[in-house]
Amino acid sequence: MNSSFWSLHSSRSLVAREYEIVLSHQANKHPSQTTVGVHQYATYHSPLNFYNPLTFHPERWLPECTNNPSSPYYADNRAAFQPFSMGPRACIGRNLALAEMRLVLVRMLWEYDLSLDEAKFGGDEGEGEDDVEGVGKWQEEQTVFLIWKKGPLMVRLVPRR
Repeated sequence: MNSSFWSLHSSRSLVAREYEIVLSHQANKHPSQTTVGVHQYATYHSPLNFYNPLTFHPERWLPECTNNPSSPYYADNRAAFQPFSMGPRACIGRNLALAEMRLVLVRMLWEYDLSLDEAKFGGDEGEGEDDVEGVGKWQEEQTVFLIWKKGPLMVRLVPRR
């Protein structure tokens, strides 16, 4: 890939590597110095990397699942998860962004009780037995291009007493 591609398109959603060796995959051979890129959406939604990748299971990241061979998430390829990209084009503000997200999330959880706004959420039919009601419909309505154009997720915040 030439350098103009990188200046026109953000590398946030594409993880690329330049290889010094000749790569061959099935009938395709790629000479050395070839940049190979994999889109994050494909990586994160691949069953080759994650067990049941299309459903929301935050527990897959907890030590109880990552260290327990009987957990269905034990064999997940967590190294494939690179939300800030990697290498020389990785997000320079990663540490600041993570600190800000933690601060905002903790403050919201401290101040409010969160729940989905059932009237605006879009129904009660989920994708599967583990799906939160309506999330499947909300997720299906999202549009993905090179970046993810997220629609509104209606959440009701009620001040804690």
